Amino acid sequence: MKEGDVIFESEVFSHVINPDIASQVCDYCLYSLDTTNITRHNKSLNRCSKCQVVYYCDKRCQAGGWGAHKVECNFISSVKPHVPPPTGRHVIRTLIRLKQGGDKEYEVLPDGSHRMFDTLMTHEEDIKKDSVRVEAFAYYLKMVQMCFGDSSYTADFVFKVFCRLMINSVEINDNMFRSIGTGLYLNLRNAFFRIIFI
Repeated sequence: MKEGDVIFESEVFSHVINPDIASQVCDYCLYSLDTTNITRHNKSLNRCSKCQVVYYCDKRCQAGGWGAHKVECNFISSVKPHVPPPTGRHVIRTLIRLKQGGDKEYEVLPDGSHRMFDTLMTHEEDIKKDSVRVEAFAYYLKMVQMCFGDSSYTADFVFKVFCRLMINSVEINDNMFRSIGTGLYLNLRNAFFRIIFI
């Protein structure tokens, strides 16, 4: 191995952009306006005309992200002028990804084993002891029910998704080390990593 070799790669499974900089980050490719790499992008991003919460580089990125954003977009539009909190949106986006085949996706670990979403640690018992997280989950469960319908998912299933996100999600940084969001990567085990998007 030599300097500059890629030693580890992992595609984001689900993510949410920090709301305070959403207008500066493409929700599909994670391009950030505050970077030095502006050669292939415009100097401003295009906002989703329906929900007006997510932004894209161009029509190509918008089309690429539409399959995942469509359900979320309808939900966000239905609760205007309120904007759902990032963690609740991350739960919803993860449920959408799982419904679109993400439950069958896996990544190969360095030892050759496979990791899928449902094999990620949950630490459910620890989270159940945390009254703040339990209260937050009750709020996010209501968001899920509003988005998908009351009987779409059991509370237990959504809780497991919530727990996996709480335990396994990491901060995503742009190449200037600015936090742009939170993401779940199947190859990463815990939040001791920072993902830097270049």
